Amino acid sequence: MRLVTLNTWKNEGAYPRRLELMAEGLASLDPDVLLLQEVFIGAGWDSAGWLASRLGLHACTVPARLKARPHEGTLQVCASGMSILTRWPTTARHHHLPSDPRDGERVAMSVDSPGGEIRILNLHLTHLPGPQGDDLRALQLASALGWARSEPCGQLIVGGDLNAPASAACLGDLWGRSPPPPEIGSTTHGAGPAIDHLVMIGGGLPQGRRVLTHPDAEGILPSDHCGLFVEWDDGPGEADYPPGG
Repeated sequence: MRLVTLNTWKNEGAYPRRLELMAEGLASLDPDVLLLQEVFIGAGWDSAGWLASRLGLHACTVPARLKARPHEGTLQVCASGMSILTRWPTTARHHHLPSDPRDGERVAMSVDSPGGEIRILNLHLTHLPGPQGDDLRALQLASALGWARSEPCGQLIVGGDLNAPASAACLGDLWGRSPPPPEIGSTTHGAGPAIDHLVMIGGGLPQGRRVLTHPDAEGILPSDHCGLFVEWDDGPGEADYPPGG
């Protein structure tokens, strides 16, 4: 199974060109599961649907954080949602997380692999800084994990933009009694730690590597975040997926 998580940066920057760069970079990775955060939906655009069409994947999307945002010189009411793209047809579940008015709505979503051996949880935790932000991230993570386990599932994979390094105490529920993995470097193209993660609860998932890290000839990056990619040999093979992907 090939897994990617990517914060798509809504419609910021050179949005149409960035979508092309995302599609090109993701196609080279040939993901089975793609977790997207800050998915722009509005003004005739749907980032996840567009990428799914280009990549031959099935998209499940939860619109969230609806508000007026600048788009092509005007204010447009649009969403910054959450999406999971999969090789197989599926239905997603979603769950509203604890939130803060300064930060707005936060939503968790999940899909199961064919046969239900794996549940994959997509998160975008609060960006609020400092101790209050850490406390809220811990609450959001605990709420998401409790919800994901509220129905029987197999192995649980958690991915997304968690807005904290692996060593942060607020992400401790991801590692349990094990130490967090070694630092891989910034996932926001600058100095600092990774804040995007792909984790199997209880261990067993290889450490991810950063992808979509290079700009095009004009200096445009696919997103303000790098993607994070993991290839896991114990996932279901292509033959296990229903036709249509």
